[in-house]
Amino acid sequence: MTDTVSIEEARSTLADLVGRAERGEVIVISRHGSPVVKLVAVAADDPVSRRPERRQLGWARHLVNPPELLEPLPHDIIDLFYDGGPDDPLNWSPNGKPG
Repeated sequence: MTDTVSIEEARSTLADLVGRAERGEVIVISRHGSPVVKLVAVAADDPVSRRPERRQLGWARHLVNPPELLEPLPHDIIDLFYDGGPDDPLNWSPNGKPG
């Protein structure tokens, strides 16, 4: 069965129209009385209905050696980021005063 609806009607009843198409109806959407779109259900064997394959996680694991990245930086490199002031994490003490 084919039914023709205007764009305005399709906009306000899209969920209903999709449901009807899923049940096998063909819905033609028209603009100013001229048919412009056909709304039909996608067949199960249609390539559009297939989900993309899931990506393999961790495929680039061999490109990075995490233990090297997790080692602490040497103090001379850390010193480049801090001036030794009160916010210097290397100048921290438990009582909150510079060590």
